Amino acid sequence: MSVEPALEMPPEAAAKHATSGGQGSAKRARRPRQPAPKRRTPRGAIRRFNGLVAKLAAERGAGALGVVEFEMVRQAAAMMLRAEQLQAGIVNGEEIDPNELIRLSSEGRRILRSIRIGAKPGASPPPPWSPLRAKLNAAAGASAPALELEEATS
Repeated sequence: MSVEPALEMPPEAAAKHATSGGQGSAKRARRPRQPAPKRRTPRGAIRRFNGLVAKLAAERGAGALGVVEFEMVRQAAAMMLRAEQLQAGIVNGEEIDPNELIRLSSEGRRILRSIRIGAKPGASPPPPWSPLRAKLNAAAGASAPALELEEATS
C-alpha cells in the first residue's frame, strides 16, 4: 500500500482556515431573496401577440374579416404589444421615449376604429349635432344659414 503524502498549507492559509471554522462551519443566514420580476420572453411575447390577434378578431367576428382586415388586426396587435412593453419599462424604471408610446397608442386606436367602422355594413353617419358644428354656426352668425349635414359631408 502506498500512502500519499499529506498536502501542506502555507502558514497564512492554515491560520485563515483555522479561524474561519474550516469546512464544517455553517454559513451566515442571508435574508430571503425576493422573487425576480417577470420578464417577457420572446415566446411569451409571441403568445401575447397571438392572444391579442385572437381577441381582436373575435371581437369583430373572425368569419367577417377579409385578408386586409385581418392584417390590420395583426398590425394593431403588434402596436398594442409594443405599447405594453413600453409601459412595463416605465414601471421598471427604465428610460423610454414617451413620443413612441403616444404614437403607438394613437395609431393602434386609429387602425381599430377603421376596422370597426369600415367593416360594418350599415355604418351610421355622424350625429347631426356636434360641438364643433354648433361653434361654427354660432361664429357664422344668425344671418348666415346654418351648416347642414349634407353640406358638411359633401
